[in-house]
Amino acid sequence: MFRFQSQFPLTLRRGSTLSLSSTRGGSKATYLSMSTVAAAAILPGFKPLNHKTYLYTPPELEAQASRRSKDPKLILLATWMDAHLKHVSKYVLYYRELYPSSPILLLTSSTSDFFFNTKARQKKELAPALAAVHNFIPKPDSEGLFVHAMSNGGSGNLAVLAEQYQFISENPLPAQAMVLDSLPGHSRLLPGLTAMSMNLPKPFYVRWPMQFMLGMLLIFFYHIPPTFGFPTMATLLRHHLNSPELFRKEAPRWYVYSDGDTIIPASDVEEHAEEAKKLGMVVRKENFGQSPHVGHMRKDPDRYWTIVCRAWEERV
Repeated sequence: MFRFQSQFPLTLRRGSTLSLSSTRGGSKATYLSMSTVAAAAILPGFKPLNHKTYLYTPPELEAQASRRSKDPKLILLATWMDAHLKHVSKYVLYYRELYPSSPILLLTSSTSDFFFNTKARQKKELAPALAAVHNFIPKPDSEGLFVHAMSNGGSGNLAVLAEQYQFISENPLPAQAMVLDSLPGHSRLLPGLTAMSMNLPKPFYVRWPMQFMLGMLLIFFYHIPPTFGFPTMATLLRHHLNSPELFRKEAPRWYVYSDGDTIIPASDVEEHAEEAKKLGMVVRKENFGQSPHVGHMRKDPDRYWTIVCRAWEERV
């Protein structure tokens, strides 16, 4: 049994305090599932805060021996939808090599987040992450937060986290630099179905019925609402990512994308980057050519991690 309880109070707008803890299903404790036990084996050193949030804190002696003042005080890594932790671990290994004294806060996402997760439940699930951010970055004007989000799944968690931070502190999330990998996209049926089908079982007699169900859900949640004047989650996400109330305008944001991405086209990313520029945000764009969706690091790791390092070096 594991329970995460923040060790500090968060001051709300009206002077009251809020103590954040990880809860699930209304209980006061989160029980480790088999998936989180497996995650501990794939991500050694990471502590599960709940079923979708993990925290790596460098060992005290190691952190003291390798502590560099220029390392991030916290790396927030928000992964793509249904990402296998064995793939995520490759990003973690690079970060631990680049910034050995930096804690890493890992946020995962799943297909259910896009359909069946209410906003209230999502906020509750992200409460441990919010507490961790406040623990390592105690004040809105504190330095040291480096954000790395991937695809709409990762940026969705990031946007909700930023909303919660702004609600509590009345300030934007204090990220000094952001890497935005393969995001954000518009709502499109076939690309969305492709993304959600990536981890489905291979046998056609299982895969095809599941794809049909996912297609119906996509139409119901993402393509019918606009006909009645309601914005989709993708539309709201694009708006939130460019909101100066949620993210600091002066913090450089690096859009990493490609022409070969069939799930989130380059045109979607470039359109969002241009909108950010018009709002006065500091924008950098890196097109990786024909690499697939969230496959840019795999195609050219040297270039990818050079961009990551430059993003942090140019932080504000």
